[in-house]
Amino acid sequence: MKDRLPDEFEALVLPFGLSTLLFALSMTLGFLTARTASDESLGSFGPSAKASHLDFVGIVLNNTFVLVAIVLGSVTFGLTAMFLLYTTGAALGSAVRIALEQGFDPLTVGLLVVPHGVLELPAFFLASAIGFDTAWGIIAYLRGSRDRPLTAERAWRYAELILVAFGLIIVAAWVEAAVTIPYARGL
Repeated sequence: MKDRLPDEFEALVLPFGLSTLLFALSMTLGFLTARTASDESLGSFGPSAKASHLDFVGIVLNNTFVLVAIVLGSVTFGLTAMFLLYTTGAALGSAVRIALEQGFDPLTVGLLVVPHGVLELPAFFLASAIGFDTAWGIIAYLRGSRDRPLTAERAWRYAELILVAFGLIIVAAWVEAAVTIPYARGL
């Protein structure tokens, strides 16, 4: 007998992939359409930035807000999640291009993004996948093809996965506060 993922996980494969694709496309678009900016116009993101206004608690609060907004995007049938994924991806793509144009080498830019991004982004994609699947369940229920939008078992499984995503956000925030920001200050 072939091992299978639980239905709750199988239901998330496609929306997780679509979330990742949307983010990647928007990041690419942000990179390709970014305008060259002067150091002054970059505000706290320019080469002279000290990132002193960022701390662990602030990062956790910000990313928790984004995580919750993405999950609750199911209420807007995924539009909120798509908007947040798109704007986050486009902003990151733009920031990468501007940093490169300002003279940062690709390794430095990667070191400013990847250490915490490998944890933070999958948490957002997981939250988005849960939100999309829930939205699709609501649509199916409203169309009469399901007797309820979400089973209790699936809701509990999704709650567990949201806690996992929150855990990833906390670890990513620690990495950002303890590694990325001190690295950025040293530039």
